[in-house]
Formats: sequence, structure tokens, C-alpha cells
Amino acid sequence: MRDDQPFLDAEIDLSDYLDVIIQRRRMIIIVFLTILLSGTLLNLLTPTQRYYQTTAIYENARTEFIPGPWPWAEWQTYVKEGVTLETTNVIIRSASFINELFKNTNVNIPRQEIQRIIKNDVQLTKIFGTYFFKLEVDSKDKETGFIVAQEILKKIEPIVNNAATNYIANYNYGNHTIKMFSIIDPPVMPDRITRVIPNKKLRTILLGLMAAFFAIWAPFIAEFFERRKHRRIRPPDLESDGRL
Repeated sequence: MRDDQPFLDAEIDLSDYLDVIIQRRRMIIIVFLTILLSGTLLNLLTPTQRYYQTTAIYENARTEFIPGPWPWAEWQTYVKEGVTLETTNVIIRSASFINELFKNTNVNIPRQEIQRIIKNDVQLTKIFGTYFFKLEVDSKDKETGFIVAQEILKKIEPIVNNAATNYIANYNYGNHTIKMFSIIDPPVMPDRITRVIPNKKLRTILLGLMAAFFAIWAPFIAEFFERRKHRRIRPPDLESDGRL
């Protein structure tokens, strides 16, 4: 009967890793250059799209009212916005709004381009703590984005004003005030590029990091499979085979 061999913890030796890197340095260089050059070529062939951004800020229409004739109600003033942010976003992306956007105007922008801009490149947000809405329109052509922003404001104004006045008409509140739609910061023709897709500088940095990562790991992966292959073809141990 064979005595059991004591189990010894293997020590990690840094020189073993350095030996693998030195012996397979050509593999590291080849993997690094292959990933870097192929990625750079793909990066250069990818068309660059430059966007201009037109911004505007408007004050939402709203109704301020005191709910009821009771004396203590005078200390409570309620505000009802004409149209909320969520509803406004739904409205400007609806088919009916897009159809009306350039109706009775001389602007010749293809309907398909208008749909693409409004659905993908128009963002409406609310400035926290206020009733101000910020409209942002991105476009490859700065004039197109500027015109779209102007037309959105023109078409959304009567919608929110009517919603604010109709709210009071449907409810008999005696003491109320109505604040109509007003443009705080009108859209201006953009004069500089605000967004570039894809960001090729960032892509190049990430590509270099990825190439370095795979190049460093490549020799260790190759070493692992090579040792595994040698273990499979190694002749069987006579003692472990039971012949001694």
C-alpha cells in the first residue's frame, strides 16, 4: 500500500509570469497590433455625424386657485399646470402634432426627417423647482434644428394655454389667476458643433486599452492550453497504474 503524499501549497512566483511574457513576447506584440490596427481601420471607415443643438426655455401655462370659500382656504394656493411634462412629451411625438408642425408654412423639410428628429433628437425637460421647460433639438443641419424648435414652440403654445383656461371653465373656482405660456429664452441659430457620433478619440483610447488587455492575457491562455495538451499525451505513471 502506497503512503499518501503530503499536500503542499504551491507558491506563486512572479518570475514564472515574467518567463511566460518574455518567451511569448512576439505573441503579445502580434495580438496587440492586430487588435489595434483592425480597430483603427474600422474607426476610420465609420462615418462621422456632427450635430448642432438648438435650445429654448419656456414658462408653462398654469392656473393658480384657492379651493373654496372657507377662511382657512386662503392660506392654501393650488397650482394646476396646463399640460404636464409627461403629457407634453407625448403630444409633440404624436402623429397629429407632426402633421400640424409645418402645415401652412413654406418650410420644405421632408416628413421623414421631421419624424426622425422629433422622435430621436428632441428632448423636453423640466427645470427642477420651477415651471420652466427646456427644449433641446439636435440636428445635423443647424438651420433645420432651429426651425423645428421654433415650430414646436408655436404649435405647443395654444395647446397649453387652452388646457389652462379650460380647467377653470370646467370647475367653478372663484378666486384664481391664469399664467399664460411665455418664452423665457427663445431659440437661437447654433454656431458650433455640440455632439459628434461616434466619438473617435474616446474610441481610440478604449481600443488601446482593450488591445493591451487581450495582448497581456494571450500568452497565459496559450500557456494554459499547451500544458493541458502535454498532460494528455504524457505516458501513464507506472505506480499510479498499479504495476508497481
